[in-house]
Amino acid sequence: MRVAIALLGLACGAAHAEGVFRDWSPGDAATLLRDAASLAGTLPGVEAKEGAQADLEGPSLRRLDAASRGAGRSSAGLAASPASRYAPQALRDALAAVDAAIAQGRKPIVLFDIDDTLVRASGRTRRILSEFAAEPEMRRKYGAELDKIASPDLAKLAYYVSDSLVNHGVTDAALIEEAGRYWEERFFSNSYLPEDPAIRGAVAYVKAALVKGTIVVYLTGRWEEMRPGTEAGLAKNGFPAPNGRDVLLFMKPTKAMKDSDYKDAKLPEIGRLGVVVAGFENEPKNVNLFKRHFPSGLMIFLDTAHSGSKDSEGRVIAPQASIPWVPDFTLP
Repeated sequence: MRVAIALLGLACGAAHAEGVFRDWSPGDAATLLRDAASLAGTLPGVEAKEGAQADLEGPSLRRLDAASRGAGRSSAGLAASPASRYAPQALRDALAAVDAAIAQGRKPIVLFDIDDTLVRASGRTRRILSEFAAEPEMRRKYGAELDKIASPDLAKLAYYVSDSLVNHGVTDAALIEEAGRYWEERFFSNSYLPEDPAIRGAVAYVKAALVKGTIVVYLTGRWEEMRPGTEAGLAKNGFPAPNGRDVLLFMKPTKAMKDSDYKDAKLPEIGRLGVVVAGFENEPKNVNLFKRHFPSGLMIFLDTAHSGSKDSEGRVIAPQASIPWVPDFTLP
Protein backbone atom coordinates (compact mmCIF):
# COMPACT_ATOMS: atom_id res chain seq x y z
CA MET A 1 0.00 0.00 0.00
CA ARG A 2 2.79 2.43 0.89
CA VAL A 3 4.47 1.66 -2.42
CA ALA A 4 1.26 2.49 -4.26
CA ILE A 5 0.91 5.77 -2.37
CA ALA A 6 4.51 6.70 -3.10
CA LEU A 7 4.18 5.95 -6.80
CA LEU A 8 0.95 7.94 -7.08
CA GLY A 9 2.55 10.81 -5.25
CA LEU A 10 5.43 10.67 -7.74
CA ALA A 11 3.18 10.36 -10.77
CA CYS A 12 0.71 13.06 -9.75
CA GLY A 13 2.62 15.32 -7.38
CA ALA A 14 -0.04 14.72 -4.73
CA ALA A 15 0.30 14.84 -0.97
CA HIS A 16 -3.40 14.02 -1.18
CA ALA A 17 -2.65 10.43 -2.25
CA GLU A 18 -2.60 8.84 1.19
CA GLY A 19 -5.93 10.37 2.13
CA VAL A 20 -7.48 8.93 -1.02
CA PHE A 21 -6.07 5.45 -0.41
CA ARG A 22 -7.34 5.36 3.15
CA ASP A 23 -10.82 4.51 1.84
CA TRP A 24 -9.71 2.10 -0.90
CA SER A 25 -9.33 -1.66 -0.80
CA PRO A 26 -6.03 -3.43 -1.61
CA GLY A 27 -7.55 -4.39 -4.97
CA ASP A 28 -8.30 -0.75 -5.76
CA ALA A 29 -4.75 0.15 -4.78
CA ALA A 30 -3.31 -2.48 -7.10
CA THR A 31 -5.37 -1.15 -9.99
CA LEU A 32 -4.29 2.39 -9.24
CA LEU A 33 -0.68 1.26 -9.03
CA ARG A 34 -0.89 -0.05 -12.59
CA ASP A 35 -2.55 3.17 -13.75
CA ALA A 36 0.11 5.26 -12.02
CA ALA A 37 2.89 3.44 -13.83
CA SER A 38 1.07 4.11 -17.08
CA LEU A 39 0.74 7.81 -16.27
CA ALA A 40 4.22 8.27 -14.87
CA GLY A 41 5.81 8.59 -18.29
CA THR A 42 3.26 11.09 -19.54
CA LEU A 43 2.80 13.57 -16.70
CA PRO A 44 5.04 16.64 -16.67
CA GLY A 45 8.36 16.20 -14.90
CA VAL A 46 7.98 12.47 -14.26
CA GLU A 47 9.94 9.73 -15.96
CA ALA A 48 8.75 6.17 -16.05
CA LYS A 49 11.10 3.22 -15.93
CA GLU A 50 11.51 1.84 -19.42
CA GLY A 51 9.10 -1.00 -20.07
CA ALA A 52 7.06 -0.36 -16.90
CA GLN A 53 3.78 0.24 -18.70
CA ALA A 54 4.14 -2.82 -20.89
CA ASP A 55 4.92 -4.98 -17.85
CA LEU A 56 1.94 -3.74 -15.84
CA GLU A 57 -0.69 -3.38 -18.53
CA GLY A 58 -2.86 -6.48 -18.17
CA PRO A 59 -5.30 -8.12 -20.57
CA SER A 60 -8.27 -6.25 -19.13
CA LEU A 61 -6.69 -2.88 -19.89
CA ARG A 62 -5.82 -3.96 -23.41
CA ARG A 63 -9.39 -5.20 -23.91
CA LEU A 64 -10.86 -1.86 -22.83
CA ASP A 65 -8.46 0.01 -25.08
CA ALA A 66 -9.46 -2.14 -28.04
CA ALA A 67 -13.14 -1.56 -27.33
CA SER A 68 -12.75 2.18 -26.99
CA ARG A 69 -10.81 2.48 -30.23
CA GLY A 70 -13.53 0.57 -32.02
CA ALA A 71 -16.56 2.63 -31.02
CA GLY A 72 -18.05 4.70 -33.84
CA ARG A 73 -19.53 8.18 -33.96
CA SER A 74 -23.15 9.06 -34.30
CA SER A 75 -24.37 9.52 -37.84
CA ALA A 76 -26.78 12.07 -36.41
CA GLY A 77 -24.04 14.23 -34.93
CA LEU A 78 -21.01 16.15 -36.11
CA ALA A 79 -18.83 14.60 -38.75
CA ALA A 80 -15.79 12.77 -37.45
CA SER A 81 -13.04 15.26 -36.77
CA PRO A 82 -9.71 15.13 -38.56
CA ALA A 83 -6.77 14.48 -36.24
CA SER A 84 -5.65 18.09 -36.74
CA ARG A 85 -8.79 19.25 -34.92
CA TYR A 86 -7.71 17.57 -31.70
CA ALA A 87 -5.84 19.35 -28.91
CA PRO A 88 -4.68 16.64 -26.47
CA GLN A 89 -2.43 19.17 -24.72
CA ALA A 90 -5.66 20.40 -23.12
CA LEU A 91 -5.66 17.24 -20.98
CA ARG A 92 -2.34 18.26 -19.43
CA ASP A 93 -3.54 21.85 -19.11
CA ALA A 94 -6.55 20.71 -17.09
CA LEU A 95 -4.33 18.83 -14.63
CA ALA A 96 -2.08 21.88 -14.42
CA ALA A 97 -5.14 24.00 -13.59
CA VAL A 98 -5.82 21.68 -10.65
CA ASP A 99 -2.28 22.29 -9.37
CA ALA A 100 -2.63 26.05 -9.85
CA ALA A 101 -5.87 26.21 -7.87
CA ILE A 102 -4.36 24.23 -5.00
CA ALA A 103 -1.29 26.51 -4.99
CA GLN A 104 -3.67 29.44 -4.58
CA GLY A 105 -5.34 27.78 -1.61
CA ARG A 106 -8.53 27.02 -3.53
CA LYS A 107 -10.41 23.73 -3.89
CA PRO A 108 -10.42 22.61 -7.55
CA ILE A 109 -13.38 20.81 -9.12
CA VAL A 110 -13.32 18.80 -12.34
CA LEU A 111 -16.59 17.86 -14.03
CA PHE A 112 -17.06 14.58 -15.89
CA ASP A 113 -20.13 13.48 -17.80
CA ILE A 114 -20.39 9.68 -17.95
CA ASP A 115 -22.00 8.30 -21.12
CA ASP A 116 -19.66 8.62 -24.12
CA THR A 117 -17.38 10.80 -22.01
CA LEU A 118 -15.95 8.32 -19.50
CA VAL A 119 -17.55 5.13 -20.86
CA ARG A 120 -18.79 3.91 -24.24
CA ALA A 121 -22.56 3.48 -24.09
CA SER A 122 -22.24 1.21 -27.12
CA GLY A 123 -21.26 -1.60 -24.73
CA ARG A 124 -24.88 -1.85 -23.62
CA THR A 125 -26.17 -1.70 -27.18
CA ARG A 126 -23.87 -4.52 -28.26
CA ARG A 127 -25.24 -6.85 -25.58
CA ILE A 128 -28.86 -5.85 -26.16
CA LEU A 129 -28.74 -6.41 -29.92
CA SER A 130 -26.96 -9.72 -29.46
CA GLU A 131 -29.67 -10.88 -27.06
CA PHE A 132 -32.41 -9.65 -29.39
CA ALA A 133 -30.89 -11.67 -32.25
CA ALA A 134 -30.91 -14.79 -30.05
CA GLU A 135 -34.59 -14.53 -29.03
CA PRO A 136 -36.44 -17.60 -30.43
CA GLU A 137 -39.50 -15.54 -31.33
CA MET A 138 -37.38 -13.01 -33.22
CA ARG A 139 -35.59 -15.85 -35.00
CA ARG A 140 -38.91 -17.21 -36.20
CA LYS A 141 -39.99 -13.81 -37.48
CA TYR A 142 -36.80 -12.50 -39.07
CA GLY A 143 -34.62 -15.52 -39.66
CA ALA A 144 -31.16 -15.04 -41.16
CA GLU A 145 -31.51 -11.24 -41.13
CA LEU A 146 -30.66 -11.42 -37.41
CA ASP A 147 -27.26 -12.95 -38.18
CA LYS A 148 -26.14 -9.42 -39.07
CA ILE A 149 -26.45 -8.34 -35.43
CA ALA A 150 -25.74 -11.62 -33.62
CA SER A 151 -22.25 -10.30 -32.76
CA PRO A 152 -22.45 -6.53 -33.23
CA ASP A 153 -19.32 -4.68 -34.33
CA LEU A 154 -18.47 -1.87 -31.89
CA ALA A 155 -17.15 0.21 -34.78
CA LYS A 156 -20.65 0.21 -36.33
CA LEU A 157 -22.61 1.09 -33.20
CA ALA A 158 -23.89 4.67 -33.25
CA TYR A 159 -25.71 6.95 -30.84
CA TYR A 160 -29.13 5.88 -32.12
CA VAL A 161 -29.98 2.19 -32.27
CA SER A 162 -31.67 2.60 -35.65
CA ASP A 163 -28.40 3.89 -37.09
CA SER A 164 -26.57 0.97 -35.49
CA LEU A 165 -28.88 -1.50 -37.22
CA VAL A 166 -28.56 0.20 -40.60
CA ASN A 167 -24.77 0.24 -40.16
CA HIS A 168 -24.92 -3.55 -39.83
CA GLY A 169 -26.87 -3.89 -43.07
CA VAL A 170 -30.34 -4.36 -41.55
CA THR A 171 -33.00 -3.07 -43.95
CA ASP A 172 -36.26 -4.62 -42.67
CA ALA A 173 -38.30 -1.70 -41.27
CA ALA A 174 -40.35 -3.95 -39.00
CA LEU A 175 -37.20 -5.49 -37.55
CA ILE A 176 -35.67 -2.06 -36.94
CA GLU A 177 -38.84 -0.91 -35.16
CA GLU A 178 -39.10 -4.02 -33.00
CA ALA A 179 -35.40 -4.01 -32.14
CA GLY A 180 -35.74 -0.35 -31.16
CA ARG A 181 -38.49 -1.17 -28.67
CA TYR A 182 -36.48 -4.07 -27.26
CA TRP A 183 -33.45 -1.79 -26.92
CA GLU A 184 -35.45 0.99 -25.23
CA GLU A 185 -36.74 -1.41 -22.56
CA ARG A 186 -33.22 -2.46 -21.60
CA PHE A 187 -30.74 0.33 -22.41
CA PHE A 188 -31.44 2.29 -19.22
CA SER A 189 -31.68 -0.80 -17.01
CA ASN A 190 -29.31 -1.17 -14.08
CA SER A 191 -28.43 -4.69 -15.18
CA TYR A 192 -27.02 -3.43 -18.49
CA LEU A 193 -25.14 -0.30 -17.38
CA PRO A 194 -21.99 -2.17 -16.28
CA GLU A 195 -21.54 -3.40 -19.89
CA ASP A 196 -20.07 -0.06 -20.96
CA PRO A 197 -16.27 -0.12 -21.30
CA ALA A 198 -14.15 2.82 -20.19
CA ILE A 199 -12.93 5.22 -22.83
CA ARG A 200 -9.21 4.96 -23.40
CA GLY A 201 -7.21 6.61 -20.63
CA ALA A 202 -10.30 7.77 -18.71
CA VAL A 203 -9.81 5.72 -15.54
CA ALA A 204 -6.19 6.75 -15.06
CA TYR A 205 -7.01 10.37 -15.83
CA VAL A 206 -9.84 10.65 -13.31
CA LYS A 207 -7.66 9.03 -10.65
CA ALA A 208 -4.81 11.40 -11.44
CA ALA A 209 -7.10 14.41 -10.97
CA LEU A 210 -8.42 12.98 -7.69
CA VAL A 211 -5.01 12.19 -6.24
CA LYS A 212 -3.85 15.70 -7.02
CA GLY A 213 -6.52 16.98 -4.63
CA THR A 214 -9.50 17.85 -6.81
CA ILE A 215 -13.17 17.18 -6.19
CA VAL A 216 -14.25 14.79 -8.93
CA VAL A 217 -17.84 15.42 -9.97
CA TYR A 218 -19.70 12.93 -12.12
CA LEU A 219 -22.51 15.02 -13.61
CA THR A 220 -24.71 12.76 -15.70
CA GLY A 221 -28.02 12.82 -17.52
CA ARG A 222 -28.84 9.43 -16.01
CA TRP A 223 -31.61 9.56 -13.40
CA GLU A 224 -31.70 8.39 -9.80
CA GLU A 225 -33.26 5.01 -10.53
CA MET A 226 -30.08 4.23 -12.48
CA ARG A 227 -27.77 4.89 -9.53
CA PRO A 228 -27.12 1.21 -8.61
CA GLY A 229 -26.09 0.28 -12.15
CA THR A 230 -24.12 3.49 -12.57
CA GLU A 231 -22.08 2.87 -9.43
CA ALA A 232 -21.60 -0.78 -10.43
CA GLY A 233 -20.33 0.29 -13.86
CA LEU A 234 -17.92 2.84 -12.40
CA ALA A 235 -16.57 0.19 -10.03
CA LYS A 236 -16.27 -2.46 -12.75
CA ASN A 237 -14.13 -0.14 -14.86
CA GLY A 238 -12.02 0.99 -11.89
CA PHE A 239 -13.19 4.60 -11.61
CA PRO A 240 -13.10 6.24 -8.16
CA ALA A 241 -16.31 5.43 -6.30
CA PRO A 242 -18.67 8.22 -5.18
CA ASN A 243 -18.10 8.84 -1.47
CA GLY A 244 -19.97 12.07 -0.73
CA ARG A 245 -16.71 13.94 -0.08
CA ASP A 246 -14.21 14.32 -2.91
CA VAL A 247 -16.02 12.06 -5.42
CA LEU A 248 -19.60 13.14 -6.09
CA LEU A 249 -22.26 11.67 -8.37
CA PHE A 250 -25.13 13.95 -9.39
CA MET A 251 -28.09 12.42 -11.26
CA LYS A 252 -31.41 13.74 -12.55
CA PRO A 253 -34.37 13.23 -10.20
CA THR A 254 -36.54 11.81 -13.01
CA LYS A 255 -36.20 10.46 -16.54
CA ALA A 256 -38.56 13.13 -17.89
CA MET A 257 -36.23 16.01 -17.06
CA LYS A 258 -34.03 17.12 -19.94
CA ASP A 259 -30.33 16.52 -19.42
CA SER A 260 -29.35 20.08 -20.29
CA ASP A 261 -32.02 21.56 -17.99
CA TYR A 262 -30.81 19.44 -15.09
CA LYS A 263 -27.16 20.34 -15.62
CA ASP A 264 -27.98 24.00 -16.09
CA ALA A 265 -29.74 24.00 -12.71
CA LYS A 266 -27.09 21.93 -10.93
CA LEU A 267 -23.94 23.72 -12.08
CA PRO A 268 -24.33 26.80 -9.80
CA GLU A 269 -24.65 24.48 -6.80
CA ILE A 270 -21.50 22.60 -7.83
CA GLY A 271 -19.66 25.88 -8.32
CA ARG A 272 -20.21 26.76 -4.68
CA LEU A 273 -18.17 23.72 -3.58
CA GLY A 274 -14.92 25.22 -4.88
CA VAL A 275 -13.55 26.46 -8.18
CA VAL A 276 -14.46 24.56 -11.36
CA VAL A 277 -11.18 24.40 -13.27
CA ALA A 278 -12.15 21.91 -16.00
CA GLY A 279 -14.98 19.87 -17.42
CA PHE A 280 -15.43 17.05 -19.92
CA GLU A 281 -18.54 16.41 -22.06
CA ASN A 282 -19.47 14.65 -25.30
CA GLU A 283 -22.62 16.69 -25.94
CA PRO A 284 -21.84 20.04 -27.62
CA LYS A 285 -24.84 21.72 -26.01
CA ASN A 286 -23.71 20.67 -22.55
CA VAL A 287 -20.04 21.49 -22.95
CA ASN A 288 -21.11 24.96 -24.09
CA LEU A 289 -23.28 25.12 -20.98
CA PHE A 290 -20.28 24.29 -18.82
CA LYS A 291 -18.35 27.11 -20.47
CA ARG A 292 -21.17 29.58 -19.94
CA HIS A 293 -21.32 28.83 -16.22
CA PHE A 294 -17.55 28.71 -15.72
CA PRO A 295 -15.93 30.89 -18.42
CA SER A 296 -12.48 30.74 -16.81
CA GLY A 297 -12.54 26.94 -16.64
CA LEU A 298 -11.04 24.68 -19.32
CA MET A 299 -13.98 22.83 -20.87
CA ILE A 300 -13.09 19.96 -23.20
CA PHE A 301 -15.25 18.25 -25.82
CA LEU A 302 -15.01 14.44 -26.14
CA ASP A 303 -15.39 13.64 -29.84
CA THR A 304 -17.04 10.25 -29.40
CA ALA A 305 -20.80 10.06 -30.07
CA HIS A 306 -23.61 12.47 -29.32
CA SER A 307 -27.30 13.12 -29.94
CA GLY A 308 -26.94 15.66 -32.73
CA SER A 309 -29.17 18.12 -30.85
CA LYS A 310 -30.14 21.20 -32.84
CA ASP A 311 -30.61 24.87 -32.11
CA SER A 312 -33.82 26.86 -32.64
CA GLU A 313 -32.98 27.26 -36.33
CA GLY A 314 -32.53 23.54 -36.91
CA ARG A 315 -28.72 23.54 -37.05
CA VAL A 316 -26.71 20.83 -35.31
CA ILE A 317 -25.09 22.42 -32.27
CA ALA A 318 -21.29 22.46 -32.27
CA PRO A 319 -18.87 23.19 -29.43
CA GLN A 320 -17.86 26.82 -29.13
CA ALA A 321 -14.76 27.65 -31.16
CA SER A 322 -12.67 28.17 -28.02
CA ILE A 323 -13.38 24.68 -26.66
CA PRO A 324 -10.67 22.08 -27.42
CA TRP A 325 -11.55 18.62 -28.74
CA VAL A 326 -10.02 15.28 -27.76
CA PRO A 327 -10.88 11.73 -28.95
CA ASP A 328 -10.13 10.15 -25.55
CA PHE A 329 -8.01 10.71 -22.43
CA THR A 330 -4.62 9.71 -23.85
CA LEU A 331 -2.05 12.25 -22.67
CA PRO A 332 0.28 13.60 -25.37
